[in-house]
Amino acid sequence: MPEQLHKCFPTISASEEGPEALENARTQIQKYFHSTCMRQVDHLFTERDIEQKLNQLDEIIQSAQRARDEGSRKQIQVDKLSAEELIQASLHEVKPDTEKKLAMIYEQLVMDNEQLHSQLKDVTNETFELSNEIMLSVEELSGEIDDMNSSDFDEKLKQLTQQYFSVES
Repeated sequence: MPEQLHKCFPTISASEEGPEALENARTQIQKYFHSTCMRQVDHLFTERDIEQKLNQLDEIIQSAQRARDEGSRKQIQVDKLSAEELIQASLHEVKPDTEKKLAMIYEQLVMDNEQLHSQLKDVTNETFELSNEIMLSVEELSGEIDDMNSSDFDEKLKQLTQQYFSVES
């Protein structure tokens, strides 16, 4: 590279301090381009989330290598899969875990429902017993009220009143 710089700037190169100045300029230009390129690469990495995508690619490669070594997977031509097949493939990995969680939730709901059903039966039985007790009390009171309203009661009241007032006088 220094020879090409001397060829591009023969006048400066011919002077006494020229080769040193050209080397200094080359070093500065090289540092500038290097730092500018590094900033742009960092910006692209951040903007496009390249690190995460590379990590995902590493995981895919490792998974494929394991599958190849175990001989458990056939070769899939991803470029020939439809969008729906690609989505189903990604859901297939999530499905067993989701099914387990849903089964646990279902079992818990069944137990909760059985407990609530038992409590509801107990409350229903208590309500039925209280209802029967109230009906018996109402019947007793109704009978007593009927007795009080009967003509015998009026006659007995008159007799008692006469006896009471006749004893005092």
